[in-house]
Amino acid sequence: MDSVKELPDLFKNSSPTTMRRLRTSFLAFCLTTLAVSMYLLWNYGATLPRVFHGIEDVDDSVQGGVSVDPAATNTQSIDITSLSTSIVAPESSSVPAQDSQSDKGAGLDESGSTHLPYFDLVWWLRSIGRFPGEPLIFMIASNAEMALTFNMHETFEKYGNENNFFVLCLEKACLDAPEIFTYDVVGMNKNSVKIAASAQLLRERFSFVFIDPDVYLTGSIDPFSVMLPLSDPDWDIQFFPGPARGAKGIDASFFYARPNEPTKEFFKRVKKNWKESGDQDLNSLMNVMAFEMFSGDGTLKMKILGSKEFRGWGDMIEWESKNYNNYAAMNIIQNETAVVHMTCVEPSLRSYIARNFGAWYDVESYYSGKRKFLAVKGLEGDASHASKIIGFAAKVAMDSYRTLIFPSSAILTQARKNAQTGASDYVTVPEFPAYRIVNPSSLYPLSLRLVEATYLNNRARYTDEHLTEDTIIMGNGHSAKDPTTGKPVVVKTVLDKAKVDIIWLDMGSGRWWDLDASGAMASYTREVQNVIKTCSNANEEFFECDKRCI
Repeated sequence: MDSVKELPDLFKNSSPTTMRRLRTSFLAFCLTTLAVSMYLLWNYGATLPRVFHGIEDVDDSVQGGVSVDPAATNTQSIDITSLSTSIVAPESSSVPAQDSQSDKGAGLDESGSTHLPYFDLVWWLRSIGRFPGEPLIFMIASNAEMALTFNMHETFEKYGNENNFFVLCLEKACLDAPEIFTYDVVGMNKNSVKIAASAQLLRERFSFVFIDPDVYLTGSIDPFSVMLPLSDPDWDIQFFPGPARGAKGIDASFFYARPNEPTKEFFKRVKKNWKESGDQDLNSLMNVMAFEMFSGDGTLKMKILGSKEFRGWGDMIEWESKNYNNYAAMNIIQNETAVVHMTCVEPSLRSYIARNFGAWYDVESYYSGKRKFLAVKGLEGDASHASKIIGFAAKVAMDSYRTLIFPSSAILTQARKNAQTGASDYVTVPEFPAYRIVNPSSLYPLSLRLVEATYLNNRARYTDEHLTEDTIIMGNGHSAKDPTTGKPVVVKTVLDKAKVDIIWLDMGSGRWWDLDASGAMASYTREVQNVIKTCSNANEEFFECDKRCI
């Protein structure tokens, strides 16, 4: 106590001027510290180190939950007939597994969390002005999936909710995506991030939509307009329909969750079972937990979204085989669909198939922008010849600075193996999908601009500007070597038609033989032939799930 009494005497001999200087210095220090803190928070909040806590930091005991009216979760009020389709609790074998390469990332280290409240996902969201209210929209993406995130961002911009969209980045380059809010989860396991982020958002009273990178928006219908609104109390979580249009469960690649006790409990169970089992098939696990809570103990009000507006492409294989070149049928599907999940499509073809069937928006003026095109008609022959013609057209497009419209189909001569004799039976198919002859994505490494076969039909949704066209009948020396350039004569012919918007190379009536017979063609197209992938199953009449082009 004596020391305390002596405190007032510490500055007894100090002059008033000295005291004022001390107070001024101390006040200046406090104000500077406060100013620096506010500056970092509001000006650099989104670019400060964004360290994801990890799966251990989503326990319900932290910061409490949302109070819920017990009547709102009355288990007796839940009726399975309220779902949009007839469903049964799925067996794990009937549910499609997630197949993203990002699933193989490193797991979240439970002992490695900093537990600093300044660097968690929710703090970051608040630093960029996002608070509970309007639903957030997020996806988890790698560098290879950034084109889809841009497309999705522009689609949401059409409906005015692009600012609620953000991406959790599994790789560094993704963090630098322009105009998109990105958050650092580099090197982490995609499944654990999905669970942890969902649980943390619910704990902090955020409603949200989760979207996987292989889910595409058509831009025809606002997804929120065909989902139940937050004002409707008859749901806790809304899921994309699983296989067989929802009859075999849910698809956790797309879901809409509201923050309440049932959804928090759902993700708590998912987290617990996922950690204990180590099962990477999170889609199957979420199916089991959802149906356990819905039709088992009746504590989760689950809604399966309409299979007309939310389509799984695995249910469309038969339709695709018949309508890949039917523009009228495609337009009907486009106009009545909001979201497409590209199930049963091999990863290398997802983007192309999505675009070909209209699930792509006018991102960066993809459809409405000015460009010149080169296209092929009259594609015919066997798979080897057809592949060479596509390669030739790609090289001419590169040398004439045009965008290649990938061919739609070919008159294909197939060598089908006879099961009885073992010999090959030759069959001519009048229309065979070109993307089942050559994988379009194999041409992406080239300095070539390539668009889908249905580009012109899709373009009509965004612009009615007329395009001029001209046709070059191949043969008649067009493949001969131009002595001045060393390239085929047709390249100069195309360059001379610089004002024409679309130039068609007509390969019909066997004109492909003219190209194939010239040894110079192999030399001219070597750059393309080194990368082009001819489908080994191009001689098969039908294709299976994930096996359009193998």
